[in-house]
Amino acid sequence: MKANSLFLTPALLLAAVSTALCQPVITTQPSSLTNIAGTTATFSVEATGTDALHYQWQFNTLERTDQTNAMLILTNVQTGNAGSYTVVITNVDGAVTSAVATLTVLLYPKILFLRLSGGATTSQDPSHFYRSNSVSPGAYLIFTTSASGTAPLHFQWQFNQLDLPGKTGTSLILANAQLTNAGEYAIVVTNVAGATSNVATLTVDPAFTKITTGPIVTDVGYSDGGTWGDFNKDGFLDLFVYNGMDGNAYVPFLYRNNGDGTFTKVTSGPPVNVSAEATSGCWGDYDNDGNLDLYVTTTGLNLLYRNNGNGTFTRITLGSQVTDFAYSGGGAWVDYDNDGFLDLFVPTISSSTNVHSFLYRNNGDGTFSTITNSTLVMDLGSFLGGAWGDYDNDGNSDLFLVANNYFGVLQPNRLYHNNGDGTFTRVTTGSIATDVANSDVCAWGDYDNDGFLDLFVGNEAGQKNFLYHNNGDGTFTRITNDIVANDAGNALGCAWGDYDNDGWLDLYVGNEGGPNFPPTVVVNFLYHNNGDGTGSVRFQRRRPGQLPLPQQRQQQQLAHGQTDRDRVEPLGHRHQGARQRYHRRSQPLATAADHGR
Repeated sequence: MKANSLFLTPALLLAAVSTALCQPVITTQPSSLTNIAGTTATFSVEATGTDALHYQWQFNTLERTDQTNAMLILTNVQTGNAGSYTVVITNVDGAVTSAVATLTVLLYPKILFLRLSGGATTSQDPSHFYRSNSVSPGAYLIFTTSASGTAPLHFQWQFNQLDLPGKTGTSLILANAQLTNAGEYAIVVTNVAGATSNVATLTVDPAFTKITTGPIVTDVGYSDGGTWGDFNKDGFLDLFVYNGMDGNAYVPFLYRNNGDGTFTKVTSGPPVNVSAEATSGCWGDYDNDGNLDLYVTTTGLNLLYRNNGNGTFTRITLGSQVTDFAYSGGGAWVDYDNDGFLDLFVPTISSSTNVHSFLYRNNGDGTFSTITNSTLVMDLGSFLGGAWGDYDNDGNSDLFLVANNYFGVLQPNRLYHNNGDGTFTRVTTGSIATDVANSDVCAWGDYDNDGFLDLFVGNEAGQKNFLYHNNGDGTFTRITNDIVANDAGNALGCAWGDYDNDGWLDLYVGNEGGPNFPPTVVVNFLYHNNGDGTGSVRFQRRRPGQLPLPQQRQQQQLAHGQTDRDRVEPLGHRHQGARQRYHRRSQPLATAADHGR
């Protein structure tokens, strides 16, 4: 009996063997997969065992309740599907779990952007994006790109479908763009999943050439504007650039034109040895000696420099025009009483509207008298600046003023008619005198060649600009169907000038950009006058070489100047109106002579 207990009976042995064969047994394990995103991934398993076999797939140990077959099919796989997959196979006799199969999802390379920007020239000059791919000769350009996809990503730049040797980073620099650089620039991005590309077509417009050498473009300062004037009477325009920022005083820059397209920086003597927080500058021969003198407005005492006629200046320290203390807007010379001597008008900027402007009458002997009984002075208000122009062709200079609306009190801009007897009358009717906006700049210009000055007013805060057509009878019609009046921006400078010498005034508008108001990508506006229409649609916006404005920088002055005795008028940094906030500078007023009349 004891020996027999060591052996199973045949029936018990057969039962044991039958039980082992009925449990699920995996004969083919699911295999790991690598798929490109968007494709279909299929896992499969093979098993034996007593019917019926039940399958339950798991993803990262969690059951996929909808996947209960021997085959798991995943369509349009994405990165969220990547991970570990197992399957549990059961029947009435038991269960078995498969080995882990991994799904790896590869992301096809995707180019997020291909962008053109202007390179920074100094540590204080941030790079700035272009809205289009049109540039000027001499521009410092940077193509930048970014891409997503499974790492590693490989970049290759191409020019006209040919690889650029060694250009395998996320940026491509063209340090001095020329006409030969025009063409197609492509970025090709590849990874293990595949390749993709994007193309940008670069055009190089020779209408303007960007100047990149010399102190006139390499000096770094808190510059708010400038004004052209031939102070040494050699027939070439020189440039004065005034500086100052947020309560800080700086010396200005004065560049003497060498007559060969280059400039020499004046480094000694007035006006470059006097620090000030300047708000504008304007040239004018106030003593009729044939030499341009210089007036500089500031946030305190204004500055007057008399031209000695030998390339030097003497600072004038006597007279109310330099002893009156105020936060001045853009000042301007104008012979408002037609006595042959330039007078001086200076508005005041304040958070209060209970302030007055200053009018200084030229006595004809080098001194000035403060006028206190003029409407220009007695009408209280805070003004950024304005523009002089004889809009009714009566031989007397009239005045348009840009209201300061940055402190919550909204005032309309103002138009004053010169009565011809030394007095002024405020115009109170018509949209030109009643429109309210965050206006910053203005400029007179006869854009339709009808012999009467029209008016452009640039607005900020993403508001549309104003264009007023002179009806020739002392009234104006606001134009609303032209691109000039429908572009929204943040105008801090404007200037009329016939840049293509076709006999029609074109318009340039300098903008400040930012993330909260258009243009969110900083770009200035150049409007070409098509010379057709009468007070209606006649302008076409151009992008000749971009004429860019760096982000977070205020282009507060623009000017045209003929620097090389040809007929082309290159753009500088002066505008014909004024722009000022409590912490920013204003621009000089301008006379109609600055606008082609």
